[in-house]
Amino acid sequence: MLIQALIPIHGFTQMFSNVSRAYFGYKHIQFEVVPKFLFGSIIGVGVIALILDIIKLALLLVLM
Repeated sequence: MLIQALIPIHGFTQMFSNVSRAYFGYKHIQFEVVPKFLFGSIIGVGVIALILDIIKLALLLVLM
């Protein structure tokens, strides 16, 4: 197997696993928590994107 195929196959496997877990455990999902979780996730992604952008900019300045 090519190493380039490993990450997409792993991602598909994880996604299928999570969807099936949500399907079988649907009755136990606490839907009142979902908006808070999504809000925190969006904030977290934004902070990490900002940090990565700063690191990339600092690295470019060092390499120049």
